[in-house]
Amino acid sequence: MRKITIGLFVLCLILMMNSVTAVPSGNYFKQITIDHNYVNGSQTDFPMMINITDTDLAEKAQADGDDIVFFNSDNTTQLDHQIEGTFNSATGNLKAWIRIPELSNTTNSTIYMYYNNSDANNTENSSGVWGVNASGIWLMDEGTGTAVNDSSGNENHGVNSGADWIANGLDF
Repeated sequence: MRKITIGLFVLCLILMMNSVTAVPSGNYFKQITIDHNYVNGSQTDFPMMINITDTDLAEKAQADGDDIVFFNSDNTTQLDHQIEGTFNSATGNLKAWIRIPELSNTTNSTIYMYYNNSDANNTENSSGVWGVNASGIWLMDEGTGTAVNDSSGNENHGVNSGADWIANGLDF
């Protein structure tokens, strides 16, 4: 009887170990829940923006934000993302666009943001966020000057010819 109990215990441990999902590298993560009540209809490959200021990011993420990555709810699928402008490591302010593969209007969607990986390199993929059919994506958030940069990856940059900058955006 004792051998059967030990055998069942070992079998349960093996099954539990096999069911553990591999966690992406990064010592810290934040769960981001998208409330389905704010989604008008189900979406596929939806570019979603997050704008957060978080002291954990300020204290633990790389100064350039290269270690900030996003994963689907399965914790195995890395999501395409683009950090808008630059990550502010002093305040922890992050503006990022993330391509959400499937966004439901009937159930909440969850993604994860991982950070604090000193070995990480930049994995931003702006063309993956916006899709291959985008000719140009102009966020118009440069804040000063005449440049209006294209985020699609196609290098279709523009020039501001008269609109005024108001709080990092163009007023026209």
